[in-house]
Amino acid sequence: MNELRTKDDFMFDGVCRHIFDPQWTMRVLHNFKCGIIIFDDCRAYFPARTEQVIHELMIRRRQREVDMFAVGHGFTEVPPKFFTFATDYVLFRTEDSIDTRKPYIRSFEKVKKMQTHVNRIAISNPHYHKRMKQ
Repeated sequence: MNELRTKDDFMFDGVCRHIFDPQWTMRVLHNFKCGIIIFDDCRAYFPARTEQVIHELMIRRRQREVDMFAVGHGFTEVPPKFFTFATDYVLFRTEDSIDTRKPYIRSFEKVKKMQTHVNRIAISNPHYHKRMKQ
């Protein structure tokens, strides 16, 4: 198990791959600055109600110079809070219903139309995707 003793224990330059551990991860994120965080398969470790540390990080991401990516295999695989703060979407093919996240997506109709477009083309090209600014 990862034990943090001092602030220097999680200061680093370069790339750090980290497997989610509730206590250790939240302590690291609480002090994270100047970097990129990718939450891959984020629903596996974030419940629908997002941790306060993550919420604060989303609010203060610009001041802390942090870019965040929430990756999921469908709309319901990304916790609602991430949609509230999203600036961009990258969509690949998914049959997961976007309708479940309607209250959280600002450009809902535009994103829904993009999902339909991506799904149609991805039938013949599984790597097809589309990026949209929010």
